[in-house]
Amino acid sequence: MKQKTITSIILITVGSFFLFFILSNSNISYYKEKRYINWIDNNQPKFRMAGSWEIGPIEINNNDPSKNWSITAATYEWCSGLGTFNSPYIIENVTIDGEGTSNCISILNSNVYFVINNCTLINSGGTSHSAGIKLENVNNGTIIKNDCLFNEYGIYLDSSNNNTLSENIANYNTVSGIFLREHCNDTKIIGNTANYNAENPTPGEGIYIKYSYNNLIYKNNFSYNAGRGMDLRSIYNSEIVNNTANYNGDDPFKGEGIAVQSSENISVSSNKVQGNDYGMNIYNDRNCKIFNNTVISNENYGLKVESVINVTISKNNISYSYTGIKLRGYNNTVSENYVKENNEGIRLQKVNYSIVMGNVIINNHYGIILTNSYYNNISGNFLTGNDICISEFECEGNLIENNDCHLGDTNPVIPGYNLFVLIGVISIVSSIIVKRPKTS
Repeated sequence: MKQKTITSIILITVGSFFLFFILSNSNISYYKEKRYINWIDNNQPKFRMAGSWEIGPIEINNNDPSKNWSITAATYEWCSGLGTFNSPYIIENVTIDGEGTSNCISILNSNVYFVINNCTLINSGGTSHSAGIKLENVNNGTIIKNDCLFNEYGIYLDSSNNNTLSENIANYNTVSGIFLREHCNDTKIIGNTANYNAENPTPGEGIYIKYSYNNLIYKNNFSYNAGRGMDLRSIYNSEIVNNTANYNGDDPFKGEGIAVQSSENISVSSNKVQGNDYGMNIYNDRNCKIFNNTVISNENYGLKVESVINVTISKNNISYSYTGIKLRGYNNTVSENYVKENNEGIRLQKVNYSIVMGNVIINNHYGIILTNSYYNNISGNFLTGNDICISEFECEGNLIENNDCHLGDTNPVIPGYNLFVLIGVISIVSSIIVKRPKTS
């Protein structure tokens, strides 16, 4: 009798465990992080004094003998060097308050090598496009570890090539943190922070680049800006890699984490984009690759890709938006993406001659929806937990085949899951049989 009691307890315990496992996984809920923007993070922003010198605004114009690099290095202790690759001119450890009357550091018409390092540059103003650091027609500069705050623009470049911006802080500026106006090529933008820029009613951005090519934007943070985190227009042969662009946009403006318009041969990879109105907005682009990005909890679109040709969207993790991926264009590929918990997983609208293949699409209302789309290949996708797997409206000639559809199956796919169910049921039934009293 004691042995039967022990057996009964074990069977009931095991059965309860598997029953709990089944029930708990049959109604999995996910928390969608609430969009929240706090412009000053509950604290007044602070800046550091840079170190050795507190001076007035600096202007260097290499076309002006009275303001060129050589006379500046010969005159002031805070500037040294020869302007060569091995011995660049260096400005470092200065603090400049522009007092709303000028740029803090302005450099014009320069081709020599120079470094601006560890400076604090605040309160520029009084001139057109005033900035903490402003370069016009300037090449071969390195701007590193500076604080550029409370300016119109934190760092501003125009018609300047082969420059590096690294580890700078460009926060709380009234228009943009980092601004490359036009023809700023071969620029490396690495490890910078440009947050909390622009004030209503100005929909500014963390970084803005236009009409430029061969640029690298790597491992920066562009978050909590009033407009877009990254606003990139007419750029070519450039890489946007491993950046963070979270919680951009402030009413009435709808913010985008990363926006790339009218560009070609762009790679957008390994970025984290969260809590914006649109995670990424890719518009009127050609020959671009969008891959390995994490795009979560953006309000309207995770990834909106429109009027594009030959764009590859691959291996992205996109979840908790109204539409995970929206595509419009032709000759594009959407493959191996993980798309979860959206109203629309993947929407193809006016898409022709494109491929949607090998995606995992889970717990959306529509898994894949096609409207006014022709001659696309929709195959080899895995869809589970969606209310509607694949739907077409006003379409023609689409090849839809070999998709694995588990309609309304919200349980995760677990090897041996049916075996767990069977073991649980057997355990419960067995415990009931053991407890049944013997009949004489």
